[in-house]
Amino acid sequence: MSNLEYNYLTKQQPEFLNTTETRTAFPPMTASVTGALVEKKYHSTIKRMFKKMQLDGQLANLSVKYFFQDYTQE
Repeated sequence: MSNLEYNYLTKQQPEFLNTTETRTAFPPMTASVTGALVEKKYHSTIKRMFKKMQLDGQLANLSVKYFFQDYTQE
């Protein structure tokens, strides 16, 4: 269950606060954009590899594995 779903559910039915278990990423993920400095000659290769990982679902799997939620769709 994502944090958004948990917050919505507990506002609608506060009794779930005592019975619902959550798994959250640490440190908490934010909506800010991050990046890294990469030598220009590697930029196109890295971009192509990330696109390939996104298309075959690898990025989503890594997101769920490490952050307990698919952040690639948000």
